[in-house]
Amino acid sequence: MIDKQQVWIEQMTSKQIRLHVYATQGLLLLLSILLLLLFSSPTEHFIDLFDWSSGEILYLGVVPSFSLVVLEIVLYRVIPSSHWDDGGVNQIVFRDISMRELIGLTLMIAFCEELLFRGVLQPLIGYIGASLLFACIHFRYVKKPFLLMIIIMLSFGLGFMFEHTGNLLVSITAHFVINFCLGSYIRYTDGGINHD
Repeated sequence: MIDKQQVWIEQMTSKQIRLHVYATQGLLLLLSILLLLLFSSPTEHFIDLFDWSSGEILYLGVVPSFSLVVLEIVLYRVIPSSHWDDGGVNQIVFRDISMRELIGLTLMIAFCEELLFRGVLQPLIGYIGASLLFACIHFRYVKKPFLLMIIIMLSFGLGFMFEHTGNLLVSITAHFVINFCLGSYIRYTDGGINHD
């Protein structure tokens, strides 16, 4: 059976795929805003989730993120790509992206996804529910157990950071660092591919 995702990916340029990523993130942002308007307590409480002065951003956001990135890169170099290749989507998105767009795209992804899953959904449905929903939106990893395991661990890790600190900037920073570093790895290596 032909993999429809693979055929779709092969027919699109990296710019077209990135436009889909931007559109998806825009929808997540819109959903966050709608849910905030429907279910959130007063705006002052929501703004309190953003603590800029906290050292937690560095110690609980940046440091663990770099550790995870190093672990993932080591695993990518050791485990054959057939176990973690996502059908080429990440390689296409990041392989010819400018550094400015890489920063903007990964920051947008981190902000929109963390706003929805940690800032809006986690207070509504709890840590486990929000973490599982976050993992579920990455459905393209279902056929790749290694990627699925990584995304589940990442989801619960980001959820734990927010649960522990109550600071959305910690999980946004962690998410950004992970995406930016792995996107850079793909951009500056041979697509991040471990040739078996």
